[in-house]
Amino acid sequence: SDLLGRLEGSRLAILLPETDLETAREVGKRLSVPDSKGPETEAASDTTTHTACRVGCAGLEPNDEAFDVMLARAAAEAGSES
Repeated sequence: SDLLGRLEGSRLAILLPETDLETAREVGKRLSVPDSKGPETEAASDTTTHTACRVGCAGLEPNDEAFDVMLARAAAEAGSES
């Protein structure tokens, strides 16, 4: 039931409808840090560059009238322009 989609440019949204906000933030943290534990990462490190990302999370509120309202809260938490 989880969904991943590109919004515009390099902006992505991940919907985790059965995940509480705290767990969603942990998922965001794990996704935003490159995994440097495996040998394949060490071999690729000479040619791979990692881009920093910002993660913002928001839950659906009872008075949200559209997805864009929740997305704007997530963008504000991430410190990006919505």
